[in-house]
Amino acid sequence: MREIVAPADSLAITVIPEIDVPGHSYAVLQSLLQLRDPNEIGEYQSVQGFPNNSLNPAYEPVYTFMEKVIDEVLELFPAGIFHLGADEVPLAARSGSPLALDMIEKLGGPALRKKHEAQLNVLGNHHGADEIEGSPTALLQSEFIRRVHEIIASKGAITGGWEEAGHGDMVDKSKTFLIGWRNVEINAAPAERGYDMVVSPGQRYYLDMANGRARAEPGAGWAGWSGPQKPMNSSRAKAGPRTSSSTCWAFKPASGASP
Repeated sequence: MREIVAPADSLAITVIPEIDVPGHSYAVLQSLLQLRDPNEIGEYQSVQGFPNNSLNPAYEPVYTFMEKVIDEVLELFPAGIFHLGADEVPLAARSGSPLALDMIEKLGGPALRKKHEAQLNVLGNHHGADEIEGSPTALLQSEFIRRVHEIIASKGAITGGWEEAGHGDMVDKSKTFLIGWRNVEINAAPAERGYDMVVSPGQRYYLDMANGRARAEPGAGWAGWSGPQKPMNSSRAKAGPRTSSSTCWAFKPASGASP
């Protein structure tokens, strides 16, 4: 890893590490079973189809693990920034965890606990990331983000995260930035709440999107497809189905924004 960071630093390039939590943690939870609530039951799935892939914000050993990870990552990457991810947590995550349900009841009351209990064994949406805003899952997410952000800040580092890291506004915004990935419009609300935003919609800046619709065309397609000769129709910031090099250069994320 140091072999990557060192030449980047010599070229004035800052390498920002991302450890995507609490979701996207299937490999960790398969390897370190002690990070699971031992009394959790049932199954949920991520948008990619991975079962039970989210760290549990109500299980204290998770934070001991996270601090060790943060310490090691910050030692490897001298930028002083830790991107904690926070995207694509399934709506039904931890619905079978007594500890998580207790935390939901403490934070939001018995009605929200009952609502989350009803998600038990609901596998989830495989056609797009769940929207968790206003849900019991968002309550758990905000508590997790608060705790992990405090650890990062205690090390003198800045917290980065996808737009979902702003759930509950539980972070010190002067020590945090968010990256909006779903589309351009998603960036407006957190910016108005005072977050520093990096506008990075998949429809414009994800260069791994396929260059066409053909099955044999390599690349992803969840944000749309790109065409190497498909420029933007205008300079106004907007989400669209295609990405290209000319589109990326022409895209003005702040176009039309209020000063």
